[in-house]
Amino acid sequence: MGANNDGTGNRAQILEYLYSILGPLRDMAKSADSQMLAYLLDMALIEAGESVHGPRRPKPLK
Repeated sequence: MGANNDGTGNRAQILEYLYSILGPLRDMAKSADSQMLAYLLDMALIEAGESVHGPRRPKPLK
C-alpha cells in the first residue's frame, strides 16, 4: 500500500494511526465483556505495533 491521492497519507502514518486507536477499542470491547473481540483487537494492536516499531523482543526468563 503506497501513498494515496485522497490525502490519507503514507503506510507508516496509517499504521501509526491504527496503532493509536486499537488500544482504546480493545479496552472498550473488554468493558463490554466481549472477550473474543477484545482478543482480536489485541492481535491487531500487536500486528500494527510490530509493523510500525519492529518485532517485540521476548522478555528474558528469570
